[in-house]
Amino acid sequence: MLEAIHLRGLGRVDVRQVHEVFWLLLIAFVWAGGFLASRISRAAVWSLLLCGAALFVLGPLLTAYADVPMALFLGTGVLALGLWLEFGARSDLAVAVLLFGGAAGIKNEGLLGAVAALVVALFVVLSRRQRERVRELAVAALAFAAIGVIPWRLWLSAHGLKGDLPLGKGLDPGFLVDRFDRVWPSMGALHDQLLNHESVAMFAAIGIALAIARLRGPARSPVAAFYLATGVLYYFALVWAYWISPLPLSFHLHTSVSRVWLGLGFIGLAGILQMGGALRTATPSKQPFR
Repeated sequence: MLEAIHLRGLGRVDVRQVHEVFWLLLIAFVWAGGFLASRISRAAVWSLLLCGAALFVLGPLLTAYADVPMALFLGTGVLALGLWLEFGARSDLAVAVLLFGGAAGIKNEGLLGAVAALVVALFVVLSRRQRERVRELAVAALAFAAIGVIPWRLWLSAHGLKGDLPLGKGLDPGFLVDRFDRVWPSMGALHDQLLNHESVAMFAAIGIALAIARLRGPARSPVAAFYLATGVLYYFALVWAYWISPLPLSFHLHTSVSRVWLGLGFIGLAGILQMGGALRTATPSKQPFR
């Protein structure tokens, strides 16, 4: 959908222009991530992390596949949502919804990641028994559906188009049992990608270690639980997508697994930026989880 909007605005089909959009998105990601992270982390830290992440995805970006833009939107949206959980600013929640809408409009994986983050955030605020924040998150989720999900699904339905994932069957226990043999190969393929220390996978590994350390400390951090659970839920959402896909598994893994996992790396990056932040500029009244 991102490329369709761009080419329609351009007024002609020129696939070379798609690369320019992706480069601009990468630059915008560093700027937006720095804007959000500057409130919680030192400039020397967030600039190194964000620029490093940008360098890691230069190769995948040149392919002009939608996975890198989706991961950029998803990771920045998760960071904004994490900031809302810790500091309670509604502006962060609004930014998260807009970014999630962008991720969902780019790829199915973006929709899965956005839903995973919102569901985990709901459990976090419910565990804290903060009714006002539950209402805020419910409104945000409805806004996400109204902006980022329903219009696109209605357009697909109006034009007789269907997605490549049988989402309805994906909730059928019988269907899942019949295709269970696809689960372990999918998990293994994703695991192999996450072991690549020369990619953004390193952020996922560091994020997991940092979240576990924050959870085991004397002051257990709900934000650490949010990032860890979001990453785990998104990982299993990707496994579920391979599980229910109508495509032959070997072909699907061979052609996609090297790129669909990128969102996990950027979720880890968001967690590192927030959990490892050294500066706290919000007032105590704006820090409900401290």
